[in-house]
Amino acid sequence: MKRIYTGWYTNELRLKWTEECRLKLQDGHRSFLFLLPTRHLIQEVRQQLTKDGLGVSGQIGTFDDLVDLGLTKEQGILRIDQQGKLAVLMKAVEMAGEKATAPFRRIMDKPGFLQSLMDALEEMKSSAVSEEMASEWAIGTEAGASANSSAYFRSFAQIYKVYQQLLQTHPAGRLLDRQEGYRVAAGHLNASGEELFAGIDTVYIDFLTVTPLQFPIVEAVCRYVPHVEIFMPYPSDAEGIGTLDKIRERLVKTLAGYGVEHVELRQPETGGFGMLARNLFAENPEKLAISGVEMIPSSTPLQEVKAVAKEIKRLASAGWDPSQIAVVAADDAAYRPLIRRIFQENRIAVRLADIKNLVEVPVVRTILQAVEENPDDFSQRATYTRYAETVRQVVSRLQLVEKLYMLAAADGPYTLEDLRRDVRAWQCCEDALESMVRANRLYGDREVSFAVFWKEWKDLLHESKVQVDGGAGSGVGVYRPAELRGLSFRAVFILGLNEGGYPKKPGDHWLIERLERVAERQGVILQRREQMDLQSLLFRYCIQSAGDRLYLGYQSPEADERNLPSPYLEAVMHCLKEGEWMAPPRFRGAMSHLPVPDRWEDLSSRKEWRERMALWLGGESSLHVTAEPDAWVLEQLEREFAGIDGQSWRQMIDRLAAETERRSGIASSFAGRLADPAIKAILRAKFGAQYPWSVSVLNDYAVCPFKFFAARVLKIQPREEVEDGIPVTEKGVFLHDLAQRLLLPLTGRERVGIDEAQAVMERFEDVFEETCRNWEGSELTANRYWPVERMRLKKELRLWLEHEMNDLVQSRMRPVRLEWSFGSPIREDDRQLPDVQSTEELIAVQAGGESLKLRGRIDRIDLTEDGSGFAVYDYKTSLNPKKYKGIKDLEDGTNWQLPLYLAAYTQWAGLQGNQVVPLGAGFRHVAPLPSKMVGVWGADAGNWGITATRQSDTCEDLKQTISDSLEKVAAQLEELRDGIFDAKPRVECDPYCPYLDVCRYDAAGKERTP
Repeated sequence: MKRIYTGWYTNELRLKWTEECRLKLQDGHRSFLFLLPTRHLIQEVRQQLTKDGLGVSGQIGTFDDLVDLGLTKEQGILRIDQQGKLAVLMKAVEMAGEKATAPFRRIMDKPGFLQSLMDALEEMKSSAVSEEMASEWAIGTEAGASANSSAYFRSFAQIYKVYQQLLQTHPAGRLLDRQEGYRVAAGHLNASGEELFAGIDTVYIDFLTVTPLQFPIVEAVCRYVPHVEIFMPYPSDAEGIGTLDKIRERLVKTLAGYGVEHVELRQPETGGFGMLARNLFAENPEKLAISGVEMIPSSTPLQEVKAVAKEIKRLASAGWDPSQIAVVAADDAAYRPLIRRIFQENRIAVRLADIKNLVEVPVVRTILQAVEENPDDFSQRATYTRYAETVRQVVSRLQLVEKLYMLAAADGPYTLEDLRRDVRAWQCCEDALESMVRANRLYGDREVSFAVFWKEWKDLLHESKVQVDGGAGSGVGVYRPAELRGLSFRAVFILGLNEGGYPKKPGDHWLIERLERVAERQGVILQRREQMDLQSLLFRYCIQSAGDRLYLGYQSPEADERNLPSPYLEAVMHCLKEGEWMAPPRFRGAMSHLPVPDRWEDLSSRKEWRERMALWLGGESSLHVTAEPDAWVLEQLEREFAGIDGQSWRQMIDRLAAETERRSGIASSFAGRLADPAIKAILRAKFGAQYPWSVSVLNDYAVCPFKFFAARVLKIQPREEVEDGIPVTEKGVFLHDLAQRLLLPLTGRERVGIDEAQAVMERFEDVFEETCRNWEGSELTANRYWPVERMRLKKELRLWLEHEMNDLVQSRMRPVRLEWSFGSPIREDDRQLPDVQSTEELIAVQAGGESLKLRGRIDRIDLTEDGSGFAVYDYKTSLNPKKYKGIKDLEDGTNWQLPLYLAAYTQWAGLQGNQVVPLGAGFRHVAPLPSKMVGVWGADAGNWGITATRQSDTCEDLKQTISDSLEKVAAQLEELRDGIFDAKPRVECDPYCPYLDVCRYDAAGKERTP
């Protein structure tokens, strides 16, 4: 018998097949395969079979087991991981030649280019688009596509072809990435299926969501195995899954040629939730009245998870088994850490492993520090194999692993679970090293500098994750939508039902989107579009998996108008009659920004009791506390607060009320909002039209209004911190001084050629020593670490200068201003003298409706060869991506330095009679390795040879961008003068901010703490 069942999901077939497998095992027959989609179902079926004492080994598995079966016919294969794939791709780009890769030439050195190319390759291979098909499509790409897109596709097709050739012709054997493994296995299963399936007479496949790569493998199974039963839960009457409908129809038609009977299952009787799932996305569905469905509108994901935790505790107190409750979240990064933290605080057992970035584990940080502290152990240039072995020797010398086992054996705070975490972390470090070594051995173990190896290994560790805690053995389950396939629970919570959160849309990808357009013209739908329909189907099955209760959580537009409900949530609302289920009263607290529930009966911890009582006794109406406590509540209060004397009671209440209001997130006089008209008048007078604004002052307010208030209005003097190490500020000034001295001879040149650059490099030694002598007696040179720092700087700055000279030679720009100062007094006794063209006059630029008086100092200004345009540069010893974001800073309103400098110099040059056009501005990293600038650039910058820029930092109309930025600056100044100094940083809070003691902002928890 050969059958393929389609229709709405039911577990009836799985239960039937499990029973058939049990009977086969009892009779001693093991010639069957039972393939399931998730590890949860595999575990469930194995438990059902082994409870009768029946041994199960290779019979229960996943679709990948068929791939492994097919690959047994392939001799001399070498599986490659992500690092290996990138190594092959890099070789393919190199071998494709300059002509083939010409369209990518301007972006090939951009960060992430190779990974973007790999993403595109994987998408095409997963969609079963072969290199031959891509090459054929490339011939006709001119029709219906832009010249740029056509060139990109032709170049991609050529690289794809070479990549595949390299996989097939490697001297060590055939290289297999995951997609290639499926393709090769399918070929062998179809060509040699009679031999490969000889010992298998029955195959069951439950919940088949077939992909283009799986399609030919399913054909092979149906061709050679005598008894095949497949359940493909793609119902023919479900709305909104047109792509999956076509896949189902194609598979059914193809398998019919192998004698496979198609059986459309009747709709299972699954109650109200099943009816809801079937009606979703219909144009005019019948309005259902279903009990057990409730929405959880909230103000934030934190409040949403808190509401879920309280509801689970309520269900548990009513006798519900926590293992019969599931929480589903598509957005792992946003919800899983919150679920783990809040559930632990509420003592809810949860089956959720704690996954952290590898570098967050202390033992990994210890290893990295040990390597950094032993640079002499590493050669300046060596192979990856040699560097990896040296790392292992350093760790071995520390006896780190041995010490961990000794700690675990001792009766101390270091537990066996801690040991497991650290051993797993070290194994991940080893795996990363081995992955790098294997990838680089594919084409000869090349030698690289230690800096290159060190950066690559650290980057790999930063991308890796490790399980640091396995979670509870039983309790509430936390799942991704795909993991809920085939499972059922009494209660299901689906969280994050907001636009962009669930469903997850395919991310923007500059290359895949071009490939997608070409594929559509050929009648091919790429895999990522199929995934959108599959998400829709899986959401229905999440609903269907609920037995008694279904909860739908989301951030409500009533809390923030930027919150848009998910189309999935809207579809549910479209199917059900309106009622209290849309906003149940007991979830009202989730809409509040307050840290405690509005209702006394919802309090669930001692901390919440204390804060809630403080609000009742000492709070004001703005805190939205109106309910009076009843006798039961008063009894609880008496028990919680017995023993507190009356004298301190009122002070405690006042302080708690103030702190609660501060933490609530609402606009408050306790959190930086000034309301007194007299104070606002003072602010307007002090920071009026004549105030000399510096970029640092404006940025202080842009980043954190409360920090500006503390430093610039209240003038609070932070405590002096004892600095053990090189003084950072003085080091920065030293580097600026050195750069000015090195580049000064170039300011009189018409153009910077190779000879001029070579002359600068030859002067480096003398200029460096001269600068050091000039700084003798300063805090920098008096520091005890200076001798070591001096040697390090000398080596690294020479490398930095080489990159600077190379950029200048290749460009059509020349430095004309170095340390150009404006609006500040020029003192002759400064260690670092400003540019000779500096001016003490403030420069006025138009911002909104006022003339903004600016002062500042620009590190470097380059002019074009013809003098028509200019670029501004600012040197940075560190380019933290959380602090410097280029154009995104302007969108977020967090860093105005570059547009203000461009506006100021444009204005000043015009007053001198020089009409120059700004090309852009960037932060240049003073570091030994070259890197892209973070900045703001016009589209013409590349025409003048300015290439070390990021594509995301380029705008079509730079003049308009500068104008828009000035408008935003003016708007922020109005807020400043209106007394708005909220203690809410617009960027990640600086953990070393000197004013943390004043605002008490917890940068790790993102909450203010009392």
